[in-house]
Amino acid sequence: MTDFTGIPRIDRLLADAEETPNQSGNPTRRIFLHADRYLFDFNINLGDWEHLDTENDAWYFGVWLNKTRLRSLQYVEGDVYFTQCADAEAYDAEIAALCAFYEAAPSMVAIDEDGKATAYYQNRRSLFIDPARATVPPIPETAVNPEGE
Repeated sequence: MTDFTGIPRIDRLLADAEETPNQSGNPTRRIFLHADRYLFDFNINLGDWEHLDTENDAWYFGVWLNKTRLRSLQYVEGDVYFTQCADAEAYDAEIAALCAFYEAAPSMVAIDEDGKATAYYQNRRSLFIDPARATVPPIPETAVNPEGE
């Protein structure tokens, strides 16, 4: 069996799925799976995959990225999209497209004793292999990114 995600149930389905190019030109396999995003959250190897924080995140939606193996995985209301990029440049183009399409959401919001809220955002630049190709929309001015985005 081919290892796409590391989740056997999903990998079996993806192995039989047709490969078609996505909008970035990267080969993508699509399946339908009656589940929720927590199947991925609790079964995907977080040593290999990183979650992309978006405004859309919910039980029916999630995006995960695997920089080492040049892969992206999206779960959208039952549709699973698995993309395998050919090289680092194609992967960075895929990440740029995802970052442009999906608005960033705070990873957390801290409220101090005076009631001042500070939003902390994921450093999306760290998702890219080559920092020179890291094109991401700016985070709101009132937000903080401890990694200096």
